[in-house]
Amino acid sequence: MNIFRFLGDMCHLFAMLLLLYKITKTKSCIGVSGRTQILLLIVFLTRYSDLFVYFLSMYNTGMKMAYIACTLTTVCLIYGRFRKTYEQEYDTVHIGYVITPCLIAAMFINYEFVWNEVLWSFSIYLEAVAIIPQLCFTRKRGFTKHMIIYLLALGSYRSLYILNWIFRYVTENHLDYLSLFCGVTQTLIFAVFFCLGCRKPANEGREIEVSVIDCKKPSPLDMNLNDKDRQLLIDYIQRKEISRPDIKTCMVAQNSENDCKVDIDEKTANVM
Repeated sequence: MNIFRFLGDMCHLFAMLLLLYKITKTKSCIGVSGRTQILLLIVFLTRYSDLFVYFLSMYNTGMKMAYIACTLTTVCLIYGRFRKTYEQEYDTVHIGYVITPCLIAAMFINYEFVWNEVLWSFSIYLEAVAIIPQLCFTRKRGFTKHMIIYLLALGSYRSLYILNWIFRYVTENHLDYLSLFCGVTQTLIFAVFFCLGCRKPANEGREIEVSVIDCKKPSPLDMNLNDKDRQLLIDYIQRKEISRPDIKTCMVAQNSENDCKVDIDEKTANVM
């Protein structure tokens, strides 16, 4: 192992742990593409299908198990515990359109036509494009602070692995053409996204920390927010059907001087 691979592995693991931290801390999966996490889980399950058959080192086995465990936990949180906060309307890339070309390519372009090599090739192709649903999700919804760091960490992981392959070619005269091609492809996808994505206005990507939703107090009406942010939070709660009986209906009226004032209805809003 060389320093580039080790740093790449650390960036990869950091990205996964950061995503889990974000979801558990905010008690929501806002800004996270569930479909990308499903694709990544398929990547690890197919790539490490020989986990309990072939042993290389404790480090290698430990990292494989960590990748699978982190990604599986993330998927379970998105589609299980925090499914009400999953923004499915932004996660529109069909998984079949991503998996099918990778599977076809793995059947015809591989180092050896045996089941483990085909699965390995499939996982390499799929990992290169598995991030596309998340990038499309982020382009539609906007950036969140955790997602920017997550994507940068994943991009760094791939860039460091390219350096790892170059280093191995120079020192060991070994070059994995499939991994290098897919790694460069994924890095270019990240580069194009950040070049285009950074043009999106920052306010469209503002993330609402919704951990307070699970508390009876404070109500969004009592929080120290401006009118725009308060209404945004209330709209989010109503859209995601999270029960908050302490939120009352806000009626915005226009007075004779064209100044807005907010009246709180006496009835509790029917927020499901």
